[in-house]
Amino acid sequence: MMNRSEWLLTGCTGLVGRFVLRNLLMQGQDVCVLVRRRGPLSAADRVEPIIQFWERELGQYLVRPTVLDADLLKPDLSVQPSDLASLQGRYQNALHCAASVRFELDQNGKEPLASNIDGTSHFIDFCDKVGIRHFHHVSTAYVCGDTQATVFEEPISSSAKFRNPYEYSKAAAEQLVLN
Repeated sequence: MMNRSEWLLTGCTGLVGRFVLRNLLMQGQDVCVLVRRRGPLSAADRVEPIIQFWERELGQYLVRPTVLDADLLKPDLSVQPSDLASLQGRYQNALHCAASVRFELDQNGKEPLASNIDGTSHFIDFCDKVGIRHFHHVSTAYVCGDTQATVFEEPISSSAKFRNPYEYSKAAAEQLVLN
């Protein structure tokens, strides 16, 4: 078991994030998940079935994370001021798993750019505001675009050509994290 740490986590309702959430909870970590409402479902309504699924799969009880309604597309993630104040100085680590995996622009021409670029920017600002010391960002091999050369774990050349908005948006998000 790793030492107990405090984690802010985005994307826990997605494919990767739900496994990250499971692993953090199994290790006894203090987790706060930032989740967007969807229709009539609150953030908590969306997270609870995921935890119940893991409890059935694992045959064990998992401590519930703190769940906050949040929207990565808005400044301060639309987190209530009282919740924002309670987060300040409490969490040391952030893990940003949230992303839109749309390969084509939506009908409004906003997604995946808004989620992947603006959402990452807003989350970085939010983490700065609450005093996060360690920021971790989940990216993708798709940041390489049409690069044919060997790609190393470093920023992709600005000359890379991207085949779709998803590739471009994830590469742009990486640049935000690196700056």
